[in-house]
Amino acid sequence: MICASYETFLAYEAQARNCLEFQPLLIPGQLQTEPYARAVTEQSFLALGPDQVDDLVEVRMQRQKRLCGDSPLVLDAVVTEAALRLQVGGPEVMRAQLRHLRRVFELPNVTFRVIPYTAGARAAITGAFTLFASGENLSDAAAFTEAADNTTAFRDEALVLRRLNRLFKNLSRAALSAQDSCELLERIEKELV
Repeated sequence: MICASYETFLAYEAQARNCLEFQPLLIPGQLQTEPYARAVTEQSFLALGPDQVDDLVEVRMQRQKRLCGDSPLVLDAVVTEAALRLQVGGPEVMRAQLRHLRRVFELPNVTFRVIPYTAGARAAITGAFTLFASGENLSDAAAFTEAADNTTAFRDEALVLRRLNRLFKNLSRAALSAQDSCELLERIEKELV
């Protein structure tokens, strides 16, 4: 395990054909609206100046282009219900973010599912992680795990990749279907005051 730079993460993402991502508290970066991304970045990196925040938000917005085009990234994202209920940026930002996520359901290469609170501890067993693969198997995969201090670790050991892939499958089984996840998004959006 080595500490990974954001540039390393972006390089793997640019080469990947498939991405599996689990986020317990935030919306995955490629699915964030600009105001949501700005609120996350401002809070995650308090020492950054406004220009640096602008640059990081722009990078995040550029990353979303991988979801469209001739050879789009296939993204399978699972989040917990907490990621939908934390009011990042306030109610207006969250309403727009939830509406954006509902539009994401229309993309054929994106799967987005939510683990509801009722799933209990099954969703509370791990932190955020992302698996990238450029082919069909794990032999060409790499994983990035996130720590509480905003550091990211690069993992490419076969045992770790198998474990994270199995963990993602278990988290996926705890998640609602795509349709039920979309309905939950709509309910949460209506509850925002």
